[in-house]
Formats: sequence, C-alpha cells, structure tokens
Amino acid sequence: MSAKQINLNKSLPPLDETIRGTLLLRHMTCGNKNCKCHKGEKHGPYHYLTVNYPKGKTKCVKIADQDVKKVKRWLRNHKKIKDILERISNNNLARLKTKNK
Repeated sequence: MSAKQINLNKSLPPLDETIRGTLLLRHMTCGNKNCKCHKGEKHGPYHYLTVNYPKGKTKCVKIADQDVKKVKRWLRNHKKIKDILERISNNNLARLKTKNK
C-alpha cells in the first residue's frame, strides 16, 4: 500500500458518524382550522432530514434542535467519505493499469 493510500485511509472520518440525506428547514400547517397557521403564520421552523431511496421512496425524520449540529457534521462526513472512496478507487485503478503494462 502506498503512502498516498495510507494517508487517504487515515483521513476517513469515523464511519459511525455519517449519514446520507438532506437537512431541510420547514414551516408547517397543523390540522386545527382556527389556528393562525392557516392565515399565513405557520409553525416552525423545524429541521427534517430527508433520505431518498430507490423507486421514489423518501424517508423524513424530524431532527431535534440540539441534534442539528451533529447531523450537519454527519452529512459533511458522508460527503467526505464518498470523495475519499472515489480517490481510493482512482488510485487502485491506476495501480492496476501500471501493473498490467
């Protein structure tokens, strides 16, 4: 394993601190027809994490205010892991190409 590969492996964030999805800020309307939210002053804002799955399925989870920073960090970690895995894959492909020459 090359030094470059070792450095990439070491730069991976903790795998138990990653999550895929999109963090949204939403304002909601409730079911009470007499509530102010039906006159334009909606409830919220609330944070939601949405995750898309195959066949058009989407899961949406309400995120507590105290967890928003953690979820943002986990989303950044997920992107970083994907980027690092792409670089590792490209390095491995280059290694195979040079080996087969």
